[in-house]
Amino acid sequence: MWETITRGTPSLRTSILHNIDPISNTAALRVGKYKIVIGMTSADDYDGWHNPDNLTIDKILNRQHNDTTPSQLIIECGQKPDNVFSDCKPNESPCLFDISTDPCEYVNLADTLPDVLHELLVVLDYFNSTAVEPMYPPDDPASDPALHNGAWVPWITTS
Repeated sequence: MWETITRGTPSLRTSILHNIDPISNTAALRVGKYKIVIGMTSADDYDGWHNPDNLTIDKILNRQHNDTTPSQLIIECGQKPDNVFSDCKPNESPCLFDISTDPCEYVNLADTLPDVLHELLVVLDYFNSTAVEPMYPPDDPASDPALHNGAWVPWITTS
């Protein structure tokens, strides 16, 4: 991987497991140019489609994007379809996107590419079969970012 990161050589990886949580029944997986999204979290508070607004690394880092921002860091989404919120309902059935042509995940291809959807579900089943069940410790009020200048930081000291 280091050669890919530092020199831009082709990656040996063909898949990225973004998330898998058997407790909340959520998952996101990319294989090649396709991405599958399953389930929703937080009673829909943070789920659904969120406009990246021509997202750049600079904007992620709270900087303004300008003429010096490399063009390969700019994601152009194009016109948002009217059905973007209703087309993908991952709590009801998996959503499938072609990230190479639809980086903003506007168009759910699950119904039009059932074979691709099945292939990604098989890969996801494999990852699920090797997963260790997550452990969710009880909330610790001392971990609140408001107590640490708004940052998620280690809050427990050990000797």
